[in-house]
Parts: sequence; structure tokens; C-alpha cells
Amino acid sequence: MRQKPAEDRPLRIKLDFASLNLGLALGIALIAIATLPHFNRLPERYLSVYGQSLATMAAAQAIEPTFKNDLISQQAILREVMGQPKTLLATIHDVEHHLVVQAGDSRSLDAHLNEAYTAPILLHNNIAGYLSVHLAVEKTGAETVFVIAVLGSVLLAAFSLWQLQQQGRLLWPALPRARKASPPLDVDNAPQAQEDDTEELESNEPRLVYAIIHIKNLRVLQQQLNADNFRKTLLAVEHTISDVLALYGGDGFEWRQNLVELRFLANDAEDEALFRAVCSAWLIVELCSIVNTIPLDLAALVSANHQDLTPSELQISGLVLETQAANDELISRRLQLLELGAEGGRMIVADIVQPYRTLLEKQRSQLAQL
Repeated sequence: MRQKPAEDRPLRIKLDFASLNLGLALGIALIAIATLPHFNRLPERYLSVYGQSLATMAAAQAIEPTFKNDLISQQAILREVMGQPKTLLATIHDVEHHLVVQAGDSRSLDAHLNEAYTAPILLHNNIAGYLSVHLAVEKTGAETVFVIAVLGSVLLAAFSLWQLQQQGRLLWPALPRARKASPPLDVDNAPQAQEDDTEELESNEPRLVYAIIHIKNLRVLQQQLNADNFRKTLLAVEHTISDVLALYGGDGFEWRQNLVELRFLANDAEDEALFRAVCSAWLIVELCSIVNTIPLDLAALVSANHQDLTPSELQISGLVLETQAANDELISRRLQLLELGAEGGRMIVADIVQPYRTLLEKQRSQLAQL
């Protein structure tokens, strides 16, 4: 029997290794294609169970506040829901599907893939409303793993074919390859670290909008009322302000002589924060116009400009918007505004459009009973 030369053995080993790599590459690609649908369905199942459970538990907590029409407790429940992962929006609707309470920005639903999960608010088999939760649908990363696996398989197969071609097992020759030269470093395009750090610090500062409540006759009341009645009047005003801020997610308030400054965080959406400030100011003016039979002469200013927070020059009562706030697109759609003439571009709120007007009147009625 004729023996093969010893020098043929390394060649045979190389060919076997190249064939093994080619088979391994094809196997990895087939496994990736077969398992991708299964991995894609796993996060969907998890999100469905998580979302429905979250809505059901929140609906159970909202039973008593819903039957008592306790809007503040309902709002607190929704804000707790908003603190859970992936939550974009939480709402409570009545049995006729009219919005009662909302937490979160509804416009975020347009910017994210999301799924809605709804649970009825039940007491003794009677439906009092519905609690809905919108959760963000995030990409699972399975597509990335699939792409990496397929790309790795292609590279492994290409390497195997290159090895086979090098040993003369393929009929076509290797194509010449040109090497790209690395582009020179452009010093002029180097990032300016100091400017970037400054911009980052500015972006981290909290953005605020303000609602200023002006009690015009505060000094007169201080002279007319005894100390105890004057203190009780101010405490009642503070109690109302605290309830309204709890309902509309205010950041806090402080007294400045005869002014009360309410603050609202506007990091995500300034226009929504402005509208929350408008609703809060409207409710406070309506609820505090008479406190314990004592009339208060109130005016309010909503401002997106921290340098324009002085409504003391206003000669009329009511709710006024400074120029930047009045020019906001969302505000102009939800409010009917009238010019104030010589007030530097300020506008007065003539009315609030539906359905927000009805919702505010309902909230005023409920808060007045607290």
C-alpha cells in the first residue's frame, strides 16, 4: 500500500479545520434564526403580566377613594403607580369613560412604543370606574444578539472559505483587497470639553414655572381682624394650597409678604407644567375668594419666566399669564385669552375650554368639601 507523504498531513488538517468552521458557522446561524421568535415573545409575556397586575392592584387601592370622590387620594395612587418601572401614563376614568384623574404626560405616548392595561374599579360587583396604566415597550435586545450571531457566522464562514481557497480547493481566485488609509486626526474638530461641561451643568438645573397668588387686601385684613382670626384665615388658605398642589403635583410654595409663590417642575414638558400651574391657580382663586366668611381680594399670575413674578401692579382680579406663558401653543389651545393692553404682553384668562373646564369645576366642588 502506498503511503501519503508526511507533508500532506498539515494540509489535510487545515482543510478539515476550515470545513469544521464552515459547518459551525452555518449551525450558529440556523440556531439564531430558530430561537429569535421565542426570545421575542418572552418580554411581551412578562410585560403583559406585569402591566395587568399593576393595573389590578392600583384599581383595588382606588376603590374607596373612587366611591368617596376623593380626588387627592386618587391622584396619590396614580403618582405611586407612576413611580413603577416602565410607566408612562396612569389614568382613572368614570363609568362613562370620562377622565377623572391623570398622572403623567399623555404626549409621552407619541414618543414611545407602549401598551395599555386596564382594570375595573369594583365594589360588590359594581363598576365605579376604570384604572388604566400605559407601559413603555422596550426593545429586548434579542435582535441585537441575533445580528451579532449571524454576523459572527458570516465572518467565520468567510474565514473558512478563505482557508479553503488558500489551499486551492476553490475554482475562483481570491479578489485583491485594497487597504484604506486611516484619516488624519482633525484637531480643529476636537470637542471643547469646557463648553460641554458648562452646557451639561445648565441642563441639570431644574426648570420651574410659577403660579403667584396675590392677596391684595391682606394688609387691610391684618388691621381689621384680630390676631387669632387672621391666623386662622391664613392657615385655611395654606390648607387649600396644599390640597391643590397635591392634586397637581406642585413642587412647593412660600410666602412673600402678600404673595404666595407656587412652584412646578418643568424638566420634561414646560407646557404641561404651565397648564398644571394654571389649573392650580384657578382652583385656589375660586376656593379662597371667601374663607370663613372673610372675603379675599385675589389675583393670580402664571409665569414661565422667573424674572417676571410680580403681579402687584395688576389693577384687576382674575388669572393672568405673563408673555412667555401666554404664547405657549398648548396653553393657547386650552385657554381663551384676552389682551391686557398696557401690561407688557400679559394676557388674562377669559375661560378654560372643555373638557378641562368641567373637570376643574368638579375638582373645585370636591376640594370645597374637604
